[in-house]
Amino acid sequence: MIATANAPTDSSVVAKHLVSYFGVFQHHWDTYLKAHALLYSVIGAIAGYVFKPDIPAAQRTVLICLVIAAAATAVLGGLSCFRWVVEFEAEMHKLEAILGGARFPFSGTRRVITLFSAASGVFLIVGIAALFWF
Repeated sequence: MIATANAPTDSSVVAKHLVSYFGVFQHHWDTYLKAHALLYSVIGAIAGYVFKPDIPAAQRTVLICLVIAAAATAVLGGLSCFRWVVEFEAEMHKLEAILGGARFPFSGTRRVITLFSAASGVFLIVGIAALFWF
């Protein structure tokens, strides 16, 4: 990120930095959303196997542990992404302040990350409970 003490003052250079930063944000946000879509698809597929009546107990336990590991990773990843977005937002706003334009709203991004982290937390809790249930 650009340090504010060394931040360029030429508006065309600042605009290029802003566009570059926004491209990085779009890439990371797209990857985050795709990772969660994949996570929820995998958890749904695993749930279909876990609740089959003829599945061996050992296999059920392994699958539930896989859900727990994936959900825990998603919760930790969500916390990390939330922190990154807050830091990234501050850097973007520094550049936007130099240009004097409108600020890009990151509140929706933070809300979606919170929602996905909470959903992953629910999967984590349900997975732990399922270990004791089965």
